[in-house]
Amino acid sequence: MADQNAISVEDYEDNLPLAVIDAEAGKLGFFVPSRMAAFRVQSMFTKEPETMAWIAGFEAGSVLVDIGANMGIYTIWAAKHRNAQVIALEPEAQNFGLLNRNIHFNDLDGQVTAYCAAASDENAFSVLNLGNLQIGGSMNMLGEELGQNLEPREALFRQGCVSVTLDHMRDQNIIPDPHYIKIDVDGLEHKVIAGAREILAGTSLRSVLVEINPNLDAHMALFDQFADLGYSVDPETKENWRAGRSGNCIFSR
Repeated sequence: MADQNAISVEDYEDNLPLAVIDAEAGKLGFFVPSRMAAFRVQSMFTKEPETMAWIAGFEAGSVLVDIGANMGIYTIWAAKHRNAQVIALEPEAQNFGLLNRNIHFNDLDGQVTAYCAAASDENAFSVLNLGNLQIGGSMNMLGEELGQNLEPREALFRQGCVSVTLDHMRDQNIIPDPHYIKIDVDGLEHKVIAGAREILAGTSLRSVLVEINPNLDAHMALFDQFADLGYSVDPETKENWRAGRSGNCIFSR
């Protein structure tokens, strides 16, 4: 006997939930096939206000590299609000599919390019250890079965993945020299930075927004690394970070 609550594939595709936001940049649309995806849209202006303010300060037409783009909340906002050219990296396969669907829905084909890859400190085939299988989810770790504090954590699922350095992508003309970089990769931010030393030392980059975990020595060392390269940390974001109001710090020059 057929399940009376079942829906057809056609009905599912026709009724995939869509969140539409009226913003200064115009209407933005995001497909929200899960509770987590819906939460990301609902909280886009409140979850990380420092990230939204940082993007608002971009010069129009700037180049942003969004590392750990997930479903594309900040990628699409930067493209729409500041007419940014965005290169987005998202290694988790379900999030990558949703990211591309959102890029297409917002008519950003050509202005935003997404790669299903993990930025890191080496170019290699690897695995992505998933903490959950929810579309729009996070807490996934490249290479090792670790949690956000780099403590041992058994993966729910191991997905094949490619890692790449930003310097390699730039040297191969896959990405232009960026003006801004956003890094949110749940604990391995220091490896992304290690793979972008040439870009960081170059003259085009204006600022970097990084999620910094105070429990990790490798993350605390980033303050000195950025200082050595001539960057200063934004005092307001650092104060909010110290007070636990934010996980991000912004380094500029």
